[in-house]
Amino acid sequence: MKLARHVFTQKEVAVKVIDKMKLDEISKAHLFQEVMCMKLVQHPNVVRLYEVIDTPNKLYLILELGDGGDMYDYIMKHANGLNETIARRYFRQICRALKYCHEMHVCHRDLKVRLITLQALSFKCFIACS
Repeated sequence: MKLARHVFTQKEVAVKVIDKMKLDEISKAHLFQEVMCMKLVQHPNVVRLYEVIDTPNKLYLILELGDGGDMYDYIMKHANGLNETIARRYFRQICRALKYCHEMHVCHRDLKVRLITLQALSFKCFIACS
């Protein structure tokens, strides 16, 4: 992932760079399916795909930035565990995002704490699609 600034919105964004030359045909098909799902899913607690830039060798995914790190690092910083109120707030957001995905007939299939990113200075979390 790279950090960038979106030209039109001036927001900081994450840029996922994928080297298409290293992918076989099956992996390319899975990548295409993933991008289609990301375009379909529009929810406050799912990382938003702003734009896709497709070049002959690379695919650039311009994504919403979760600038507060991932859930794993957040949990590890709290040696005595998370405050129950905060943990409940995050869990509720994750459940809402998953419910929405399922209503859109999208199944995550790889949900883990490393793919849950946090927004700095708030109690908002995002589920990353991959």
